[in-house]
Amino acid sequence: HGSSGASAATPATAPPPPRRAAGASARQAPARQATARQATAQPAAGRSHTVPAGRTPDSRAAAKRDEAERRNARHAATKELRKRTEKLERDLGRAEAHVADLQRELAEPGVYDDNDKVQDLVRRHDEAKDAAAALMDAWMAASEELERAERRQA
Repeated sequence: HGSSGASAATPATAPPPPRRAAGASARQAPARQATARQATAQPAAGRSHTVPAGRTPDSRAAAKRDEAERRNARHAATKELRKRTEKLERDLGRAEAHVADLQRELAEPGVYDDNDKVQDLVRRHDEAKDAAAALMDAWMAASEELERAERRQA
């Protein structure tokens, strides 16, 4: 393919800045002057370069650092709550599995041949259900507390 003459004549440099229209308002001039003043302002303490208008690489890096510090603080502030909630969730899963095991035993027809065994199994089943219900309440309270803490840290 051949290249057109127009593209070959185009320089490899950036295009010229847009020209101000003849009818541009006088309000734009002070904004440009303010931008020029910002670009030539005295450098901040500890910096050896001028700060152009807008975000600089240093300010982007500082913003990223600040966000990372906020995330780390939020994580640290909620770490113990998360650990407690996760432990309660594991314990609840085990308690519910134990209740299910006892229910399976109670479903066995042969278990009802021994009255003492049935009474013991019913008592253990009731205790296991109560323990699972208490763990569910504790897990729900811990989960709600964790959500509140995360919202406060956000």
